[in-house]
Amino acid sequence: MPSSFRRDVGLALLALGLLAAPLWALPLHLDDPTYRYEGTAVTAGNGSIDYADSDMVSHETPLRDEIACTDGLPWEVRPCAFERLLLENRTVPTDIQYGSVGRVRPPVDDRYQYVLLNGSVYETTYIANESVQRHGDYRIDLALERTTLEQVLQDVSRPVTAAEVSPTVAEAARSGDARSHREVESADTLLRLEDGTFQYVTLTEESEPPLSARNLDFLLTYFAPLLGISLLGYLSRRVEVTYVGDERQ
Repeated sequence: MPSSFRRDVGLALLALGLLAAPLWALPLHLDDPTYRYEGTAVTAGNGSIDYADSDMVSHETPLRDEIACTDGLPWEVRPCAFERLLLENRTVPTDIQYGSVGRVRPPVDDRYQYVLLNGSVYETTYIANESVQRHGDYRIDLALERTTLEQVLQDVSRPVTAAEVSPTVAEAARSGDARSHREVESADTLLRLEDGTFQYVTLTEESEPPLSARNLDFLLTYFAPLLGISLLGYLSRRVEVTYVGDERQ
């Protein structure tokens, strides 16, 4: 086999590879940002919820949405003051009626389900008061029912194996660190691991690709296909078609 033929075959394969460069460059994520997610252990004890790395936790965590008065935040003055009065008075009557007595579901979803007062946690409840009846319905009273922080963590967390939990977030919960080239939707999440412990996962860093990676992505996306086309054009001019057959007069 002539060496020139082998060279042309090699150039043809190289040209095809260059034409396909934008496709095989995609999995490299050269021009994509990197998102870093980290997990920190969450425990309950001594009347508080503790984070192994408190610097990772913002004031917008799901736990603070579920548990009022956790940190004495200034914008929670009103709910905390109300819940303290409710705790002292045991119940607060409402103008809402219900058809049967006992504990009922709230008419609308509350902003929070639990409240932390004086080192103890309480669940917000609605009780249809059997002693106050009107037109066959019973008045709903607001009340607080004491529970444990361990039970709260169990209620507000999601299993790490849940379908809605991103694989990236699940990896961060199990290993403490995970990276992705796409921002995931299920971050800022309290997850319950298989061993019953809890991990809070959040986005801790977002970094843009370095200039060298962006330049390489440009070369592979635009310059490489043009070079591949040029090589194919060069090879096409080297092809010589020769007819071999009988010449008939």
